[in-house]
Amino acid sequence: MAVYNGEKTVEKMLDSLLESFRYGGKVSHELLIVNDGSTDRTAEILEQYVKKHSFVRTVFHENAGLGPTRNKGLIEAKGKYIWFVDADDIVPESAAQNITPELLNQNIDIIIFDYEHLPDPKLKPESMHKMDAFIYRNAPKTDFTARDYPDILTTSHLVWNKLFRRDFLIENNIRFLNERSHEDIPIHIRALCSAQKIHIKEGALLRYCTFNSVLSKPNDKLRILAPKAFEECEEYFEKNPPFPPEVMSAYYVFKANHLFWVFYHSSPTLQPIIKEYNDKFMKSISKHELFLMVRSIFLRPDVTRYALKINGFHESMINAISGKSEKSSFISRIFKKLF
Repeated sequence: MAVYNGEKTVEKMLDSLLESFRYGGKVSHELLIVNDGSTDRTAEILEQYVKKHSFVRTVFHENAGLGPTRNKGLIEAKGKYIWFVDADDIVPESAAQNITPELLNQNIDIIIFDYEHLPDPKLKPESMHKMDAFIYRNAPKTDFTARDYPDILTTSHLVWNKLFRRDFLIENNIRFLNERSHEDIPIHIRALCSAQKIHIKEGALLRYCTFNSVLSKPNDKLRILAPKAFEECEEYFEKNPPFPPEVMSAYYVFKANHLFWVFYHSSPTLQPIIKEYNDKFMKSISKHELFLMVRSIFLRPDVTRYALKINGFHESMINAISGKSEKSSFISRIFKKLF
């Protein structure tokens, strides 16, 4: 777990995690907490847990952001599997029951679980995003790869609903982006594309508390890091054997959706920078890949309807046709290039 100035949330997270494993834990485990140079009472709070529990240990390093902090945890961890959690979320009581010895003994590279969403602490937890649920439920029931099921790339770039086999990440040199935001985009794409065994298991592993999230608030300094994250993904594709068009189109769906979200929610100051990157994106993608990308979106109307709604895509597509919105120019160029 990475934590920075988490004195208001870290105790609740740790207590929920410990309670889950006390209630239903069937596997040996360690809890490694990387303190990202906190200046509040975080270190004092963590020390109390270290004294009480022999399997809890902490590592301190100078403040560097979430990416470097998670990479530090990856190197320091000792377990066969690694689960990256955040200090501002909560672990459901039944989460540890989903992690069984039989599951971990299969040497699966990535095990994907469901998750819950808590946008307001006064409300009951919601199920995971409909787009992710749709893709997870339509995935192969047995182990698969991204080549078998390219749609897995279009899911949310989350790491806290997954267990990664640690040796798989180390041997393939898969790391987080060394930045404070969008650090999980490269590991999402590289890990899914490199994995020889991906498995999806029902059951929520984490409760995502968006009311605590830094990225839920406007922050151009963090959003501008998105292009850098995708550049690292493209370096991966260039250095590795060619992937089939279906895989690349799924990647472009993921990329376009995320870039549009960044562009749509950014301030006017940031939009010219994102627009410039979008221009490069449009020049780099072939017409065939673009066709597969659009085709894969519209073949899944349930997913598309939800994705377009939450990202303002529907309104922007209408504006793109009428030419009313500058934000819609990215979508407009997609259709111009196709037709």
